[in-house]
Formats: sequence, structure tokens, C-alpha cells
Amino acid sequence: NKKKLIKYKKNIKKIQVDYKSYISLKNSLKNIDIFVHLVGMNEKESNIKKSKSLIFQKKINNNILNACVLNKVKRIIYISSEKVKTKNKNNFYIKRHLATEEIIQNNDKVPFTIIRVPNIFGFRYYFNSKESLNTLLNSMIISTIEKKKLIVNNPKENKNIIPYKIFTEYIREIISNKKYNFQIINLSYKNYTLESISKIIVSRIKKIVEKNIMLTINKKINNKKINNKKNNLAEFILKKKYNKIYFIKQIDDFIIIVKNLIRKKII
Repeated sequence: NKKKLIKYKKNIKKIQVDYKSYISLKNSLKNIDIFVHLVGMNEKESNIKKSKSLIFQKKINNNILNACVLNKVKRIIYISSEKVKTKNKNNFYIKRHLATEEIIQNNDKVPFTIIRVPNIFGFRYYFNSKESLNTLLNSMIISTIEKKKLIVNNPKENKNIIPYKIFTEYIREIISNKKYNFQIINLSYKNYTLESISKIIVSRIKKIVEKNIMLTINKKINNKKINNKKNNLAEFILKKKYNKIYFIKQIDDFIIIVKNLIRKKII
């Protein structure tokens, strides 16, 4: 939404780019210092189109890299997913992220930073984004408010969770510091089991929106554990100090936003 972008920050310039067209990219990346790469199909679409999603990704990655080289872009920052650490061979969303990471790492023309992002929650300006609505905590909060119940099937499964405001702090830090060049960064803030984060969500919704919320914990269904095995990549964890009061405040703020959006029938 260009009007909201302008209202939010007047010095932001929005341009329309066809990532499938090298010429469009070449012309659009003039005088660009840093290219933040988020282009690709979402998880659902990747797993529907399967190999086609990988072919599409390869094409746009080559276009982006070639355009960056031609325009002497100083750095590419690729937003990947922490899911790549599982290396699930049947998940084409993971495959496309791994393929992009490999292409970027193998280039010797443009410095890069690869950021493996965990579960981000909350939003402010782009509340009509379907992608924002589909993230783990966002979808849990929205569904719980709408249905007045929350069912948890894998209560002991761990999730690394970051509020979007903390995520933007990470991005600012990475953009402004060259020490992150040629690095793979695993972002981290706080690990919660699905059971513990569900209890927090339900307790906050009860306080802010609706007292009659039902929480069901299905403890007999596949209790997955997080895979902590290290791989051979040169990577490190960038972690900010956890603040519980701040974390709960971010959940509260998002619940209030969702409450108002549902009332206005926007979501």
C-alpha cells in the first residue's frame, strides 16, 4: 500500500520490479547499496508446485545476482528460514531456501549475509498481508479470538519466537555492520514449547478480549523435540536478551490490533 508507506516514512521510495526479468532488475538496482532478498514462494505454494518452485527460484536468484553484480551492489542480505536446519527432503519450501543459500554462498562477486529467521509475530503497518496472518503465533492468536478455543497437538515441540520489533532491530544491526558479511546468522530470542506459549496466549486473550476461551492440550500426539544437531556451515547465533515483560507487551499489542481488525471485518 503506497499511501501507507508514504505516511509511515516520507523518504521511502517504492518501485515495482519484475523479478523474472533481468532487464527490470538491472534498471531498478542502480545506486543501491544493500539488496534485501525475500523473493520466493511461501511454504504452501512451494509444496504445491514442488519442482516448479525450485526452477522459479533458480531463475530469479540468477537475475538478482547478475543485476547486483552489474550495479555494484555492496551486499545481498537473504532472508532464509530456520527450518532449513531440519533438511526435510520432502519439503520444497526448505529445498528452495537451501538452494538459494547455496547460490548466494557460491557467488564471489557480491558480499552477502544469510539470515535464518524463526517464528516472527506481530505486525503494524502491513496488517492486510496474508503472509503476516499465516505466521505461527499470529495465526494462533487470530484463530483463538475468532473460534474462542485453542487446540495444541504437539505441546512439547519447541519454537524459537521473535517479536517483529526485535526482528527489525536485528535487521538494522546487520545492515549497519560489515562484520556480518559472509556470515550465516541464526536469529534467536526466546524458545517456548507450544504448550507454554499457548497458555500465555490464552491468558492474555482472556484478559483483553474474551473470558470464555477453551484451551485443549493433546499430549498424546507426536511430541516433537527441536533438532539441536550442529552442521558444518560457518554460522553463529545472534541473540538478544530476553525480557518477559516486553514479550508479553508485544503479545498484548498484537491481540488489541487483531481485536480491532476483526471488529472492522478486515480479517
